[in-house]
Amino acid sequence: MTRLELPNRYAPHASIRTIDRVLREANVRKWLAQKRPRLQERHAKARLACTLARKDWRSEDFQGILYSDECTM
Repeated sequence: MTRLELPNRYAPHASIRTIDRVLREANVRKWLAQKRPRLQERHAKARLACTLARKDWRSEDFQGILYSDECTM
């Protein structure tokens, strides 16, 4: 949604300058999503296998998993 569409939908009484100021104060900036390569079939299978192996884990079981090499592709 563009900044010009915001007042029409959510704040018809607000000016564009007010919208710009509020967005700037909220640290909302324009951006364009970066292009990324599509997920390959082998990556999807590896992710699924890793997830299924841990489907019954409790939160305590996940301690340290972020830095583990168990599920890297």
